Amino acid sequence: MKKIALFSLCSALIAPALMAETAKLEPTTIMGPAHLSGEDKGSLKVMGPTKLKKMNVESLDIMGPLDFEDLKVKGNSKIMGPVEGKDGQFASFHVTGPLKAEKFTSDNFTAIGPIDLEKSQIKGDVDIIGPFSAEDSSFQKIMITMDKAELKDSTSKAIYVRKNTPEKVQKLKLKGKTVIDGTIEFESGKGIVKADKDVVIKGEVKGAELKRK
Repeated sequence: MKKIALFSLCSALIAPALMAETAKLEPTTIMGPAHLSGEDKGSLKVMGPTKLKKMNVESLDIMGPLDFEDLKVKGNSKIMGPVEGKDGQFASFHVTGPLKAEKFTSDNFTAIGPIDLEKSQIKGDVDIIGPFSAEDSSFQKIMITMDKAELKDSTSKAIYVRKNTPEKVQKLKLKGKTVIDGTIEFESGKGIVKADKDVVIKGEVKGAELKRK
């Protein structure tokens, strides 16, 4: 009897906590502006301007501008609109629109639009269409279609530049103490790489002219 009573008591104490945790992870859809802070969410979908601060989210789907601070997303993030923020941790991040972020980390990253990153880290695939700049950041292989890109005091395993349409001269600037561990390759064969004197390129430069300052 004592065991049964103890089990019932434990169940009575645990059940509300489990129910509360489950409630936090329910999918949320918001039609219109959303300002959320200090909450945990399951999948979050917003159609409208969105501000998120100090949040943990299972997945993110935003149609409209996004402003974030101290945001963690465990699953996929898809944003159609301009993004600005700092202290973001993402598993898989896709943005169509300008992105300006600081202290941004992601396992995989795809983007269409101007990208500006600072003090950031992409641990997996990087695929960008549009202008790109990064400072004090680290990347694996960067795949990019662009007219111009710039890395300052950053690292990358390799860089592959696809042809742009219509074809223009594509320029890559490497500044400060940037280190490229592998090859830099331009598909067009008409690229220009401008590198500061302290830049280290451990691999080959293919399809581009290398100009040292």
